[in-house]
Amino acid sequence: MKYRFKKTNELTNQELLNILSLFNEIFSQERSLKELTAQYTSNPYLNSYHVLSIENTRIVGHFAFVPSDYLVDGKREKFVVGIDSFVVDGFRDGMVLLESYLCALDNFKQRGVSIILGFPDTHVNKVYSKGKLYSNIGQLNIYILPYRVGGIYKKLKYFNLLSAALSMLPSTV
Repeated sequence: MKYRFKKTNELTNQELLNILSLFNEIFSQERSLKELTAQYTSNPYLNSYHVLSIENTRIVGHFAFVPSDYLVDGKREKFVVGIDSFVVDGFRDGMVLLESYLCALDNFKQRGVSIILGFPDTHVNKVYSKGKLYSNIGQLNIYILPYRVGGIYKKLKYFNLLSAALSMLPSTV
């Protein structure tokens, strides 16, 4: 198994198409190439970081990280947020995850990244916890009020004006 670290603009068109195909297959979605690349390039750096896990010539794992700058105690720090991570069935062992993570860490140190943030699902969270690959800083609870509730539940279309108005109010949570 080989592990390659690349920025979005360093990925070949074929690599992007393979990532897209695997993403759509694994997550049962129909994301377009335009949507995929926009997700990776719509940030202040116009690029994201990628770790490709390659068996022979086939991509069997992909880990993407979106960079951003944050002010920490008045000092600019470079953070990355892990997104869209997946490994093809049959390669889902701790080693692929560990080696991909170590590849990312080595490259992030060279690029001045100080914090890696992530929101792992319950399956990956167990692997990260067991391998002591991260520090859990808390749970992220998300509450959302649809802008137009009738778009989700047709029977509630009469409340669209109310839900739109309520979604404009500042959050109190």
